[in-house]
Amino acid sequence: MGPELAPLSADVDRYLLASKKSESIIYKIGEVFEEVKRSEFNRKGGTIAAGCLLGGAVWAQIVSGEIRLYDHGTARLVFANEAEIRVHQLIPITDEEFGAHSRVRSASIADPWIFIVLESGKVVIYEMNARTKDVEVHPKMSSIEV
Repeated sequence: MGPELAPLSADVDRYLLASKKSESIIYKIGEVFEEVKRSEFNRKGGTIAAGCLLGGAVWAQIVSGEIRLYDHGTARLVFANEAEIRVHQLIPITDEEFGAHSRVRSASIADPWIFIVLESGKVVIYEMNARTKDVEVHPKMSSIEV
């Protein structure tokens, strides 16, 4: 006989992100999967990476030109009223800050870190600040040439 499965607890994912090259969609998980329409989630273009930070208190979406951190309706930044998913922090990835060819090519999220590789070959490392719940460029490794 195989191992017993633990019963589901409250620590299950609440959302599912589906992405293709031209758009990203977020679904709320329940008895059925329901598309979340009232949110500040970035639907334009494909999502390169997404993941949880601070043990799930905040989650990140990385697209080619920005990093967005979301919470579940408790954010300081509010772009839309009554949004189920709100932007907590928005970090543009710009040529002005990182030089030419600053679009994100690939990314990885490993709590409390966000690693991005730009089209220029630069690697940028961000770290989650548990006190402020904001992501900051890591002071010692802000931009590494690969």
